[in-house]
Amino acid sequence: MPLALVSKTLRHATSGITADLYGHLTTEAPLAAADSLGNVLDAAAAELANKRATRCTTKRP
Repeated sequence: MPLALVSKTLRHATSGITADLYGHLTTEAPLAAADSLGNVLDAAAAELANKRATRCTTKRP
């Protein structure tokens, strides 16, 4: 659940207060974000490598 939503629901003055109080409970969120970003970057790298390989094997007329 987004921290801002939790903060508003609990009526904290700032989301920083919520993070200070409950930040230790969200250890899975940064790991999931890093995994998602890694997957996106891996897919982009594979696509780029595929485009480069296709370009190199295409003969000019």
